[in-house]
Amino acid sequence: MCLLLMESSKKIGQITARPAYKVIDGTGKHLIPGVIDGQVHFRDPGLTHKGDLYTESKAAVAGGVTSFIDMPNTIPNILDYASLDQKRAIAAEKSLANYAFFLGVNGDNVDEIANSDTSKLIGVSDDGLYFTP
Repeated sequence: MCLLLMESSKKIGQITARPAYKVIDGTGKHLIPGVIDGQVHFRDPGLTHKGDLYTESKAAVAGGVTSFIDMPNTIPNILDYASLDQKRAIAAEKSLANYAFFLGVNGDNVDEIANSDTSKLIGVSDDGLYFTP
């Protein structure tokens, strides 16, 4: 049996250990959830000399961040579903953390985004893109 403990004496639940499980004895330790960083600027693609999805996710994980949501102001900007899919493919190869990406919106694509099904997106943002006149 694997017992989940909090404050070393309070039972909060139990899980039956199976052969494929790695059991970590948490006695005397504190268990906290991983951090979700809801706004990062990892600069991949296009500005990878500043950092990319590998280096930035590695730093995030080292600091306790298990998941992040990256903004769309890369080069090229992530302004359509095709570029969003390309960015997801890059992350699948490079990221060490869980990831999601905002789709970008600016004055050039606002009508298209407003009229599209955004229900499968984590969000839409103009951060760093700004509206064109």
